[in-house]
Amino acid sequence: MIKRMGALLSLLCVAVMMQAQIHEPIKCETSWAVVSDGVAELRIAAKIDAGWHVYSTELEDGPTAAALTVETINGARPDGKLGFTDGKEIAKYDDMFGMDVRYFEDKVTFVQRFVLEGDYLVQGYFTYGACDDQSCLPPTNVEFKFEGKYAAAAAPQKKAEAVPAAPVVAPAETSESSDNLA
Repeated sequence: MIKRMGALLSLLCVAVMMQAQIHEPIKCETSWAVVSDGVAELRIAAKIDAGWHVYSTELEDGPTAAALTVETINGARPDGKLGFTDGKEIAKYDDMFGMDVRYFEDKVTFVQRFVLEGDYLVQGYFTYGACDDQSCLPPTNVEFKFEGKYAAAAAPQKKAEAVPAAPVVAPAETSESSDNLA
């Protein structure tokens, strides 16, 4: 009898814990890559569950727009505005907000370019708003921190102009190895 009650209590606890789990319909992953000489991209890839959408950038009023906040920046500077790739922006009237909105479904990657100027540290958070047809999540922040060293590519060497060849003089014999002679 006691074993049955213990087993029943355990099952009840597991069921309560499973229901208490928070549903995360949006999964974000941040990455950083140097894409060309002196230019890096911060990417925030969002995978969006069916029935949900993430709002685009620069919305006026209404839902929480996607935005980037840089709290600490050294050795780098933003280049342009927060943009997006890998997603189709949908523009539509939204009854919940009573206005036209822009958003993404399924997936989107937000991209911010940075010009690197040396050893760098870029730290902050990405904020987004997400809704389904019945409710919205509170504004969500995704933190990021990327640091590293950037050395500018050496400036192209100026080609030496042709100079008449000088007579080659044989080196005097020494006890040193001739491997180091130019």
